[in-house]
Amino acid sequence: SLNYLFWAKPFVDKSNFANSMADQTREAALVSPVFLRGCSQFIVEFAGDFFTQPEDFGVTGLTDRTPSGATRWYGLHRDLNNNAAEDPEDVNRLTEPPTPSSTMNGGVTPGMIEHETPGGSGIFAYGWGPEVATVPASVVRPTLIRITLERIDANGRLPDGQRIEFVYAMKP
Repeated sequence: SLNYLFWAKPFVDKSNFANSMADQTREAALVSPVFLRGCSQFIVEFAGDFFTQPEDFGVTGLTDRTPSGATRWYGLHRDLNNNAAEDPEDVNRLTEPPTPSSTMNGGVTPGMIEHETPGGSGIFAYGWGPEVATVPASVVRPTLIRITLERIDANGRLPDGQRIEFVYAMKP
């Protein structure tokens, strides 16, 4: 069988597409690696009400905040303020509470959402499942998803690249 891993086409060739299932499969395999033309990297992060914080005043359903009041984003660590230190204003893993006095919301554990891949490689996967009997889905699932793309131009018209950010509000 052919390995299409390093082959990619930005458009489907429709000239032979309807001839056979093999033609359709080949074209689909060739187009699927093209996520976004010129996209060199993308990052997916999430926010939600995973912690009870003093500034919540006992109200549930409020998206977690950083000490400065900004939305707290979770995912793999990313230094947002360029201070070369891990702090609450950055994107942090779910195992790192926003403030020392923060506690996980009713019955949630980081292990319900954050999973390290086998072998302790430091690679993490995040996933959300159905409601657990003891924990409502609104507590376990994110309220916001942020996708940050970086596009580069091979012709050098964007010397520093172009960063594009999409934030999606999730259904409760």
